[in-house]
Amino acid sequence: MQASTREAFFLALWLNLVMALVSFCMTAVPVMAPAIAEHLGVDAGLLGVYTALTWGASIASSALAGRLGARLGALRVCQACLAICALAILAGVSGPVLLLALAAMLLGFGMGAETPATATLLARITPPRQRTFIFSLKQTGGQIGGVLGGFVFPALLPLIGWRGAWFTLLPLVLLLALALERPRRRYEPRHAARAAVHASSFRPALSLIANDVRLLRLAFVVIAYITLQIYGQVFVVTFLVKEAGFSLALAGMMLAAVQAGGLIGRLVWGALCSRGFPAVTALVTMGLGASACSSALGLWAASIPPPLLAALCFLFGATAAGWQGVLVGESARLVPLDALGQVTGAMMVVGTAGLLLGPIAFAALAAATSYGAAYVAAAAFGLAGAAVLLAGTRR
Repeated sequence: MQASTREAFFLALWLNLVMALVSFCMTAVPVMAPAIAEHLGVDAGLLGVYTALTWGASIASSALAGRLGARLGALRVCQACLAICALAILAGVSGPVLLLALAAMLLGFGMGAETPATATLLARITPPRQRTFIFSLKQTGGQIGGVLGGFVFPALLPLIGWRGAWFTLLPLVLLLALALERPRRRYEPRHAARAAVHASSFRPALSLIANDVRLLRLAFVVIAYITLQIYGQVFVVTFLVKEAGFSLALAGMMLAAVQAGGLIGRLVWGALCSRGFPAVTALVTMGLGASACSSALGLWAASIPPPLLAALCFLFGATAAGWQGVLVGESARLVPLDALGQVTGAMMVVGTAGLLLGPIAFAALAAATSYGAAYVAAAAFGLAGAAVLLAGTRR
C-alpha cells in the first residue's frame, strides 16, 4: 500500500514520538552522570560500561526487529519497545548499580528494535521521491528526545533528584504505548501483518549486504558514524563538567545544542537528498564535518566563549547525527522493500557491534590522557567513513 505524502508524514510523526520518548529515557544517565556517580559512589568513567551495555542489548533486538515487525506489525513492536522502556525506568530508579546495568540493557532492547521494525512499513506507504525526507523526519525523534533531556533533567535534578527526574517519564511512556492503538488499526490491519510474515529473515539480509559492495560500504559507514555520534552525545556533559569547568546545567545546554543540531541536520540533509542532492555526497560531507567538529571540541572547548561553543556543538550534531535518514533512504533504493527492515536491522547490528568496545575504549583513553584528547582521536571515525565512500565513488 502506497499512500500520499500526507499520510506518510502523519505516520512519520507517530514514529517520531516513539523515538523521541525512547531517546529521552536514554539521555537520563548521560546527562545526570556526574550526580548519579556521586550519589552511588562510583566513578563517572563507568558511563562507558553503561553505554556499551545499552548498545550490546540493542544488537539482539535489531537482529529480531524486522522479523517481529513482519509477524506482529511495526506499531505493535513500538508498543513493546515503550513497555520495555517503562521497565527500564523502574529498574534504573530502584537504587543499586546492578539494577542500573539492567536498565541499560532494557533500554538497549527498546532502542534497537524501533527503527528496523518500522522501516518497511514507512517505506511502503511513502512515495519513492519523498522517502529520504520522510525517513529523516522520523529519525529526528532521537534528537528531540536528546534536546529535552539536555534541558529537563538538569532543571529537575536539584528539585527532585536524579531518580525523581527519570521517573517523571514513566507515565508519558505508558500513555504513548496506549495511544499507538489508533494508528496501529489504521496503518496495520491484521491481514497486512499476516501478509508480511514471509518477509526476509536476518541471515539472508546479512548475505545480501555481504554480496553487494554498495551495501557493504554503507554498513561500514554505520560503524564509523554511529560511533562518532554516540561519543558526541554520551560523553560531552562529563567532559565539559570535569575538564572544562562548566556547571551541569550549562553542560546540559551544550548537549541540547548537539541534539538540536542533529534534529535540524536530519531535516536539512533529508530535504536536500529528496530534491536530487546525491546521498553519498551528503554522507561524505557529514563525515568530514563531524571529524572537524570533534577535533575542535577536543582542542578548544575549555577556551572559547559559551555561545561559540554552543554553535560548535550544534554543527557537531548536524554532521555527526544527520546521517541516519539519508542512509536508510539510500538503502531503500538498493534493496527490495520486503527486505528493508531486515537489512536496516542487520546494518544496525553491524554498527552497534562496533560500539560494544567503543565507549569503553573512549573512557579508557580519556582516563589515560584527557577527554579532549579522546575527542580529537575520535575524529578518525568520520574520516574513515568518508574515505570508504569516496573510494567507492571513484570506482
